[in-house]
Amino acid sequence: MVLLQVLFTHLPVMNSLFHSAAIGVGSWTKAVVVGLIIYIIVEIEKVMVAKIAVR
Repeated sequence: MVLLQVLFTHLPVMNSLFHSAAIGVGSWTKAVVVGLIIYIIVEIEKVMVAKIAVR
């Protein structure tokens, strides 16, 4: 999914079609880190809900 986002953001034809612009490495890093944090929180929640449901 990240690869598709990178292609969408950096391919000149996509920039022309969607009036978008490339973003820097710092912005990509922030986006990926936030996404990973949210993913980890959701996975922890799933484990907690499953443990509660077993009781």
